[in-house]
Amino acid sequence: MMKVSKQERFYLIKFSGEIIRFRNILRKKNKELEPLIQMETKVGSKWLPVLRCDRSHDFLHIDLYYKNGEKKKKDLESKDAVSAIVEVIDLLKREWRELFLELQYDEISNYFASNQESIKSELDNASKYLLNEAKQPDAIRDSKGKGIITFSADAYIEKK
Repeated sequence: MMKVSKQERFYLIKFSGEIIRFRNILRKKNKELEPLIQMETKVGSKWLPVLRCDRSHDFLHIDLYYKNGEKKKKDLESKDAVSAIVEVIDLLKREWRELFLELQYDEISNYFASNQESIKSELDNASKYLLNEAKQPDAIRDSKGKGIITFSADAYIEKK
């Protein structure tokens, strides 16, 4: 098996209320930038995936995780990391209610419904930040650190 060189940066986007979070990783693999965007929700004391975008089967796609444990794939039109970031964020902004109801996450759907404007604003900020990172891959190549970055009024940055 060929060893793959990859450097990763981690971003955690926590929305107020700590019901959902995004884990975003941009990694360099064989000189190509690969995104991993994962939305998670807290069930009890565990964070579980709800939506994940990656290139794990040699094509960009979204995995949707139902609350009951089932999973389904949704194709993306995007062919590169930059387009995938835009497509996933736009999908969430456009279809969040239907998506979370289908996946049986009523609490997320309700949370989004009661915080629509602030969540759309935070998704826009997250998109801008991730697009900037994706368009500057040298910064990712040189970085071996992990960071937590939030995009809310009480934002903080923590480097490890």
